[in-house]
Amino acid sequence: MLGILRFLVHGLFILIMSTGKEILAKNQVVVFLVITIVLLAGLKIKYGYRGEGESQKSKVKSQNEEVNITPTMTMVPTTDPKKDFPLRNELPYYGKGFVVEKYTSPLTLKMILNGATETYATKAVTDWINSFGDAIGQHKIEIQN
Repeated sequence: MLGILRFLVHGLFILIMSTGKEILAKNQVVVFLVITIVLLAGLKIKYGYRGEGESQKSKVKSQNEEVNITPTMTMVPTTDPKKDFPLRNELPYYGKGFVVEKYTSPLTLKMILNGATETYATKAVTDWINSFGDAIGQHKIEIQN
């Protein structure tokens, strides 16, 4: 910013010294704009936004002091992933004409049919679930065609 200011002042000085009154008369608007820019840039450098920034900080601070925010506690039921989603690491399970995609809720699997009959796919998925032992629990199967 300071470099630009120096460049403009130097350019204005050269313009005034080298050309004299002829160019000043022809370029009055340009000279006026350059002088205005130099003055505004100087004011910006000298004063900046300090006064305005401080008042903004005090406004924010006073607003924070006035507002008393207390978080509300909500009870979130927790589930045991090993108990409620025991086959999560085995999914997706692909069979002939079906896929068991994911859990939709605890102990509920989503199965998508891709050409297999519902009875065949259900029996195959049940056999797959039982292959992990009786400790897995009773799963429900949601079927999507």
